[in-house]
Amino acid sequence: MENARAEIRPVAREAEEFRPTRNRDTGGDIKPFHEALVPEGVLRTSDFERSFSTSLGTTFEEVARIIGSERFARAERGYKFGVAIPRVALDTIDGIVSDVANEGMKKPYPEHVETVSRAYRGDIVNRRALVIDLFLKSHDNREFYFEMKSPKPNKDSSTGACRKLLTVHGVRGEGPPTVQTFYSMAYNPYGSRTDYAESVARKYLDFENMVLIGEEFWDFVGGHGTYAEVLELYRDVGRVHGPQVWRAITG
Repeated sequence: MENARAEIRPVAREAEEFRPTRNRDTGGDIKPFHEALVPEGVLRTSDFERSFSTSLGTTFEEVARIIGSERFARAERGYKFGVAIPRVALDTIDGIVSDVANEGMKKPYPEHVETVSRAYRGDIVNRRALVIDLFLKSHDNREFYFEMKSPKPNKDSSTGACRKLLTVHGVRGEGPPTVQTFYSMAYNPYGSRTDYAESVARKYLDFENMVLIGEEFWDFVGGHGTYAEVLELYRDVGRVHGPQVWRAITG
């Protein structure tokens, strides 16, 4: 929050004033039609929210790592995963992801995991290392891999995460319960799982078997009640820093 406030550029115009017409901006920030319709304060708030949402996502990963480190034997954010994988498994993953991209997730994700895990045979090939958003390892040596993405993903984000998660199983040659992979979302914009209505996520992800969303994710990492506690901590920070951010935006 302190960094976000520091990045807000001071502007001489009052919040109610309109931005003047500009012919050039080295930052590529000219929005002539927006600027013609709404005053400076609205634009500043919109600009802040867009950049803030991006940086906010990185806090989810770090908070999850901190919480996970107290409950699990190992917790890493940005976990680099070496890809030495059987060629058969790699070809199998390519086929699955191609089908998902063309037709959607028609089969349950656990079936794909089992298919890839069974393909652990034959020649090994090396590919560029993967970076997994969050890795947890339990005290009984079970491994959990999470791709933490937007709760409103696009097609490429969904299929890309599917490829990455299946690659974990291809490299390890194992599935549940030893190796488990999830597409996780830090919050649910619709409130409940049954109300979640993002058509892209519903089509290209197995929402029932591979997605942990909101409370499900946080409570998985930290135990029952973690989501509520984390949200309250964010509120505590907001009570202190939120007004300062607002004053910086509005001048």
